[in-house]
Amino acid sequence: MRRQGPRFAGEQEVMFRHALLHEGAYEMLTEQDRTLGHRLAGEWLLSHGEADPMVLAEHFERGKEAARAGSFYLRAAEQALRGGDAEAAIKRAKRGLLGSIPEELRIALLGLLCEIHVWSSEREYVNAVPYAEEVTEARGAGQRPLGERGRGAAARGDYSGKPTTAA
Repeated sequence: MRRQGPRFAGEQEVMFRHALLHEGAYEMLTEQDRTLGHRLAGEWLLSHGEADPMVLAEHFERGKEAARAGSFYLRAAEQALRGGDAEAAIKRAKRGLLGSIPEELRIALLGLLCEIHVWSSEREYVNAVPYAEEVTEARGAGQRPLGERGRGAAARGDYSGKPTTAA
């Protein structure tokens, strides 16, 4: 059936009348078709201005695009943290770490986890230690930790380490 008030201008959306129909249709797909479908859905949503990083992260994760999923999980974690939801930020950052991701993105996610645990409460501070140790090991002795600008570059998928300039 057609959805009233589509989210994307100029597009028509359809939906299943019942969740069981949706689940049945989804289960009829092969694993390869599901993976491809999620990858294509993520691409389409991205090209049409999807603003929710969790939606994009989940599609790219199911589409077996770990690096892209990780970048969007980083954005989603930062968004949750800005909204004051440390628990959701931690869950999202940890999901971003699950796949095979570039080292700079891994460091950005670990750094964010450190930051969340340090600022959450005194009791949480001890939880930051393993993440801090991994960041230190990955960055190498004498290198500055990856701060907000570095996390922003990682969230955009820029792993070059080069500074960005504002237009």
